[in-house]
Amino acid sequence: MEYMDILTKLATLNATELLIMVEQAAKRPVVADHESRIINLEIYRRESLKLPPITRSWITENLYISAPKAGSLLAHLYKQGFIEKNISSIDRRNVEITHTVLGRVRIESYLATLILGMEKIGMLILSKKDKKLVQSAINDNPATPLLQSLSENKKKLLTDLWDPNKD
Repeated sequence: MEYMDILTKLATLNATELLIMVEQAAKRPVVADHESRIINLEIYRRESLKLPPITRSWITENLYISAPKAGSLLAHLYKQGFIEKNISSIDRRNVEITHTVLGRVRIESYLATLILGMEKIGMLILSKKDKKLVQSAINDNPATPLLQSLSENKKKLLTDLWDPNKD
């Protein structure tokens, strides 16, 4: 029975996350398609681990999407101000994709929200120090771009989750 409870909790967390993304995407302040999310997560992972940046060819080879669609995804992320394109110092034919400060802050806020959600439903146990560290990655001001398009009930759900005085 415990096993099913964990699965139900994970399903609830994922459903809530996706419902928030759908609502935000409908109002256009975020990129919510799964390919763009994977691209953002991989950029973040590589930057954090000091690995080489991704390229357009990495996207086509690993996400199994066409070069034109990869170009379209990157153009949209670039237009939103989430990524930068830099000529590779090793091979000038390659363009390396990295986060802008905005892109990095947005992905860290997103990841911190997921971590706090997992802690809230009992899937993860955070020490007080870890919880404060994770909460510091989130700007809980309701005027932030991450929250601007959300309905009041979803905004309350997130800001209650981030409240350092709870739990």
